[in-house]
Formats: sequence, C-alpha cells, structure tokens
Amino acid sequence: MVALETTPTTIWAKRFVAEMWKADFEATRFAQRLFEDVRTNAFNGTYLSDLIAELLRAATLSSSSDPRAFRCIVFLMHNEHFSWADFLNAVTDFKKFDKPRCLQALLLCLQKLDGEIKCDSRKPIECQRLADATINVFIWISNGIEKCAADPDLCDSLELLVNAFLFCKDDGFVENILQLQEGNTDILSSIVQPICRATELINNGKLQYLGQEVKSIFKLKPYEPMDYMRNFLNENSGAMRTLAGVFSCFRVVSPVNEIVSTVRMVASTLKISMKSMAKDFIYTCLLTHLDEMKSVFVDSFLLIKVPRILATIKQELFWSNEDMERILHEVLTEGKHILDLFDQETTLLVFLVTLSEAGVISKQFSEHVTNARGHHVHKDHRKHLTWKALEARNVIIKTWNNDAFLSILSKMVGSGGIAFDSVCATFCSDGNVVEFSNKIARLNFTAEKPNQTLDSETRANCFDLTFSLLYRMLQSFTSLKFEEIVNGCSPDNLDQGIFCRWANESVRRLGLPIKHKPVTADDKERNRENFALLRDRGLFWDPITVDYAEVINSMPAICEVIIDQFNENRTHAEYEFKQIIVRSFSTASFLVICIVQWLDSQPDSEVKTMMVRALRCCMDELNPMENNPLPLFIRQSCHLVVDEMLSNEPVVDTLAYTVIVMSERKLPPIRTYQIPERQSLKCGWFHSQKQSWVSPPVLKMLDHCNRAGRQKYWIEVFMHNMLKNKTVDELLAAGEMILASALMDPARSLVALCQCLIDYLIPEVEDEHKVRYEPPHALPLARLVVNVLVLSEWVIAEGKRRAQDNDLISGESERKRRREDFVPTPYPESERAVIEELEQTVQFGIHKLAKKVAEGLLVPVISFISHFLVQLASQSPPENAPHREAWRSLVKKIPRDMLSNLAVLEPNSVSLSLFDVFCDVNDPKSRQERLQFVCHMRLHGAV
Repeated sequence: MVALETTPTTIWAKRFVAEMWKADFEATRFAQRLFEDVRTNAFNGTYLSDLIAELLRAATLSSSSDPRAFRCIVFLMHNEHFSWADFLNAVTDFKKFDKPRCLQALLLCLQKLDGEIKCDSRKPIECQRLADATINVFIWISNGIEKCAADPDLCDSLELLVNAFLFCKDDGFVENILQLQEGNTDILSSIVQPICRATELINNGKLQYLGQEVKSIFKLKPYEPMDYMRNFLNENSGAMRTLAGVFSCFRVVSPVNEIVSTVRMVASTLKISMKSMAKDFIYTCLLTHLDEMKSVFVDSFLLIKVPRILATIKQELFWSNEDMERILHEVLTEGKHILDLFDQETTLLVFLVTLSEAGVISKQFSEHVTNARGHHVHKDHRKHLTWKALEARNVIIKTWNNDAFLSILSKMVGSGGIAFDSVCATFCSDGNVVEFSNKIARLNFTAEKPNQTLDSETRANCFDLTFSLLYRMLQSFTSLKFEEIVNGCSPDNLDQGIFCRWANESVRRLGLPIKHKPVTADDKERNRENFALLRDRGLFWDPITVDYAEVINSMPAICEVIIDQFNENRTHAEYEFKQIIVRSFSTASFLVICIVQWLDSQPDSEVKTMMVRALRCCMDELNPMENNPLPLFIRQSCHLVVDEMLSNEPVVDTLAYTVIVMSERKLPPIRTYQIPERQSLKCGWFHSQKQSWVSPPVLKMLDHCNRAGRQKYWIEVFMHNMLKNKTVDELLAAGEMILASALMDPARSLVALCQCLIDYLIPEVEDEHKVRYEPPHALPLARLVVNVLVLSEWVIAEGKRRAQDNDLISGESERKRRREDFVPTPYPESERAVIEELEQTVQFGIHKLAKKVAEGLLVPVISFISHFLVQLASQSPPENAPHREAWRSLVKKIPRDMLSNLAVLEPNSVSLSLFDVFCDVNDPKSRQERLQFVCHMRLHGAV
C-alpha cells in the first residue's frame, strides 16, 4: 500500500488501527472507540478515508490477509460519512501483487461489497467522484493483469484479477458506468491497452476471452424494445385511405406541398412504408371518384392534384418511373372491380395520360395499360371537363386585370354552375382559390356604388353576376370564412363590402350565429312602397344612382312586409310573392338569393312554409334563357337550401346495432346545418369499422361537428366505441383512423383528442374501471397517445412556420406581390390562438403524467406511463424521417425526473439505454444527468 501523507487524521488513523490491533479488532469495541475519538477530536467527514486506507494497509501487511480489518471496513459502510469513492480509491493503492492471499482477500471484499456501491444521486460531485473511482479500479485491475502476465511467478494473482474483472463488469451499476465512458479515448486506452498487451504475453483462456470482450463493455447498447404489436395489421392502412378522403372531399383548398407533407408525416409516424402509403392513397382516390354523390372537386383532385402529389412524392423519395409503375400496377390489379366504371367515363384513360404528362409514369406504360384493357377502355377523344376547366383557368389568369375578365365570368354560369365549380376546383389544385374569389369580390365591391368606370347597365350586370358567384362559393367552400372568400390575401378592406356584411348577417353556417338586425315598424312602413314597386315592375331603385348596399339592407324589411301580406290574404299574397320572384329572376337575381337566405334564417312557421313552396314552384317553372343563364345558376345554387326548408328533420333510428343492420352499411341522412347526434355518429363508426377506413359520408358527419366547434363531441363517441374492441389489431386500426380523421381540422381536433385521452387515462376522480391500463388496451392506447403528441408537435411547428410566412407576406408591398401567378394563402390569424392552445395542451398532458409519477404511488396508471415512454422511445426515427423533428421536440419536453421517479417505482421499467433516448449524449449537461440517473437507480435498488 502507498504510505499515507502525514496529517492529523493520518496520524490518528495509524494510532487508532494499532490500538485496535491490540484489542483484536472486536466490532463492539471498534465502534465504541471510534465514536469516542471522533467526538473528542471533532473530526470532519474526511477522517474515514484515512481510516479506510489504514485498515486496508493493516489487512495486507503480512503474506496472509487479516479478516478482522475487513470486518471493520464492512462495519464502516453504515456510517453516514462513509464514501464508496474513498474505499475504491484505497483499493487501488494496493500494489503488492506478489501476495496472492492478500490480493484474494482484497478482491473478495471488493466483490462482496460490489452490489452495495452507491452515493447520493442529488449531488453531482459525489456521482462524479464515484464514477471516477470505479474507473480507477478497472484501470488498477488492467495494469495489475499486465504486470502479472509479464511475471510467470504471478499466475495466481493473474487468475484472481481476471476473475475480478469479469465479475465486476457484469454488475448493472458498474456496467452502466463503463458504458457512459463511450467516446472517452483516454479512459478506454488506459483499460483496454494493458489487457491487450497482456494477451500477447501469456496464453490464458480467460484472459483471451477478456481481451475479446473488453472493448464491447464500453459500447452503449441501443434501445431495442420488444414490439408486441408488430405484424398484427395487414398492409392496407385505414389511416392513409381516410386521409385521401379528407383531402379529396373536404380540405380541397390545401396545396399539393401541404398534402404531401401531411401524408408522409402520418405514414412515417404510423410506421407505414412509403410504397404502401402511395398505393393506399391512389386506390382511395379512385374509389372516392366513383361515389354517386361526388362533386367536380373530386374530379379535379384525381386528375390534377393526384398526379402532382405523386410527382412530388416521387421526387422527394428519389423513386424511378419503374417504382411508380409497379405501385400503380398493384392498384389496378387489386381494383379490377372498379376499372370498368372508370372506363365508361373515360376517366381511366385521362388519369393515365395525366400521370404520364406529370412524369409519374412513362408513356409506354400508359399505352400498355390502355392496350391491355382492350375493348373495355372507352376511347372518347372529346376533352374531359377538367381539362376544359384548366384551359379556362389559364385564360382567366391572363385576363386577370383586364376588362375581359367580367365577360369570361359571365360565360361560366352556364350548365347550372358546373363550369364555374370546375374552374374553382382547378384553382383549388394550387391552393389559391381565395385569390380567385378575391378578384370576384373586388368587382362586386366596385359595382356596389355608382362610379365612372362602369355604366349603369354594366354595373347592374356586374353586381348581379359577382354576387351570385360569391354566394355559390359560400355554398361550395364551407371550410372558408366569409372574410377569407372576400378578402383572400389582399390588403383591401373588401370585407367591408355589402356581400360580406350581408353574409355575416343572413347566411347560416354551422357554429356561427345569425346576426339579424331587428326590423322596426318604421322600417316596414318605409319599405311598403318598395314592396309595391318590386311587385309591379321588379325594381324599386334608380339604376343610375342606386347603392346596392341600401337595396340589400332593405330586403329584410320588404320580406317582413310580405309576411304581413300573407297574414292578411294568403291566396293573393302568394300570387304577389310569385310575381316578385319571377321578376327578380329576370331583372335582379341577387334578390332571390337574399329572399332564400332570409327565409332560411327564420323560425319554422306556416307562412314560411307557404312562401318556400311558392318559391320552389317558381324555381321549377323557370325556363332557360339563352341570353341570361344566371337564373338557372341561382336556382342550382339555392335548391339544396330550399329543399331542406321543405323537408322534415331526419329521425335517426335508435334501435340497437345488430349484425344484420351493420352489414347494410346505411348511414342516417344529415342536413346542411345539422349537427349529428350520438346515434348518427355511432352509425358512422360502425360503418367505418366495416369498411376499415373513414369514408367521405362519415367524414361529412365529422366535418359538421368540426364546423360547429364540437370536435370533442365526435371524438368522445369514437373513443368510447373504439375501446369496446377486444384485440390489439382492432384497437390499433381504430386509433389510426381516429387520428387520420382528426387531421380534417388538425389543430382544433388534436386539442380535443389530447384532452379526451388525458381525461380518460388520468381522471380527476379515480374510478374502478381499470381496463385502460390492462391488456389488450394498454399498449394500443400508449401508441395512440404517442402518435397524437408527435403529430401535435408537427402541427405546432407547421403553424408557427406558416404564421411567420404570413407575417412576411403581409409585410411585402402590393407592388411586389402583384404578378401573374398567385401568392400562397396566408395563415389565418384565428389559427394562432389555436396553435398556442394545442401547445399548452401538450405541455399540460406531459406535466400531468410527470406529476402522477412524482406522487410515488404504484398505482395502475404508472404501468401505462411506462408503456407510453417505451412506445415513445421505440418511435425513434432515422435522421431523414419526416417526423424526426416533431419526435425530437416531444422528447425534449419529457422531464428527466419523470424517468428517474419511474425507475424507483418500477425498477425494471427504465434502463440507461431508454434514458439515453431522452438525452443528447453530446451535451455535457446530459452526460451529467445520465450519470446521476445511474446513481439514482443504484441508490433505489433498480440496478
């Protein structure tokens, strides 16, 4: 042993050990005398290190060890000032390897006490001292092995040192300490190189084995959880198919890059292969196109957006034409039952040509598929409606700021509005439909008041046409606010125009109250003359000086006068009302729209029903006018509102869902302004379960809930029915479908979904229903929570990015923003608050989980939290994965104390490799936290 430096404590230690030697090291006497000396001399905590060193020196003075000194060392373990770092450092002072018996006793003492080594994990300095002392022991053993290997007389000592090394490295705490030194070349060389040199000096079996294994003990094992849910699902993903329905039928204004990023993000999060993603997406787009209730927006999505989406995916994933052709071949092979329907409409041929033009597939493959179908393909050389709409859109862009723009708009109201809807759908393909509506709104705003730009006749036609077109867009784009349709990206205050003000006051929308101004008796008296003029000649204003805002503002009072006429003489009033409708159709069609919307906003009554029937009769008897197709356009725009006013509220059958009823897959009808009831949502859930994806008819129910601000309503119904499933694969599939459905309104729905999951998993009042924490529900629920939080982080990041882009766009001058192409749709200001709420909800959920663990009670929810952390760690993506940043952002929000406290409650639930997932191994602070975590687990018996 190395001689101790001469200090008061070393002198005392030598004298104390000598006296105890005479007293035969009796344990009771040793303890009593130690207590008296420490109290008399008022030593601080450092006296123990000198005492331990002196005891070890005394135990190994002779050729045989003294067991009495080792017993005293074991006794000192219970002293509050005992430091394992001092003990280990004292062990390394032994250099007399020619004393195998002393060495054996020393190593035996070390091995016995190996499982007791620990320190106060709250003190970083103590943790570092213990780690350094542990490493010094291994360096001491390695140097001893090299020294003994070089001396043939020290074979016994060599065997003891090799056995000690193999024994100590298998201890869980020591193993973790060694793994934390990965990357520290100085320490690695100090331990590895002496052993490697020793293997060259002597041929010893155990030594050779140690030489092979010594490098691996410093490598941190990557976290590899056992995935108990692997390969349970088939390759068809209900989430991908649901997303295709969301974007093709509801989020129609989303640009291509937003769709691609969302689809790839969901596929990466749910661990769906990119080829399966593309296959399911294409198949569902084809399937949705065949729906009997499909619109021109679905046509446009399939023939314009899908080729661009696939081309973008192909470019981002570096796929070849052969890869896309192989995927498309699988889709067409599995979907033979739908190809005949496509062939009848020439859609398949147009779709293949469009894919070829977009560079997704080769022209040869397109021709090969067409020829393979043979006589089934209907080769109609007439241009598809979508292509015609694209040509019209290009013309509109060229005449954007010309006088010809108005004449082009007038030609788009033919065919009952199909042409106009098709053009709007093509603008949706770029995500810039609000730019188109903004131009129409600007014309409407210009024609609202007298001006020198337009003569009276042109102004009247312009206002009538643009008002009707904007109303049609209100009916088509229910996800857009009135201000967005009117103002778009423009800095103009077009939302102060009469159309936007009228829409806010008269047009019904889910979740938005009607803001009718009350009609006074004076208002009615002033408008009785206007009513008479409207009845007799169709106009009650001067076409030259008219302010159309005043005309529209007077319509509620005129309608009230009509109500009074019905109350006095219904037969005569009905005739007069029909005359007003007929004259309005021929002179000022926008008045019909105002009357329809005013009636729609009124409570049900007998008079209202009579007026609606008279209106419907006039609309049915309306004959097409060659010179003015606008009346038919308005009739088509208003027919759904009129039909629903005449029909009764649908009654949902409350009978229990039997197997026969479920097999019919019938869905209850839903009106334009109706919020579906729980029974309707339950029907939609079983319909989705049978189809294995949430189809557009069911998504329509959820869309109504979303627009009414009741996202939590449908999520609770779906979650309740999801938990009735009894198998892991059903629970996983159901959770993925709910998650994909939530992306129809991402931020608000994810807020509601996070809140539902938090309230369900950690209720405020503990109940007896523990199924949420037990198989088979625990693991799928944990994965669902992880997926929801990861996607929430992605939505938060995207929201902040778009908000920043919006600030940049808003800061640009109008001169820079005017160009032939369109600027992106800005991020709505109202979404900023929702993004902040989502971020707070995620933080609150994580805080609630950490708080539950910090309570220190081994309750059932602790098991779920353990599953949650394991699932989160198992989602660790590669560097180029789309959800890498979102996952990393979520991991950073997990507090380290949460894992440390969990390791105390469930020692086997958290390993160092799992803890490392939540740390940055290159960060010095994280390295210190890892060391403290290891010491924390050892202190509480976890390792």
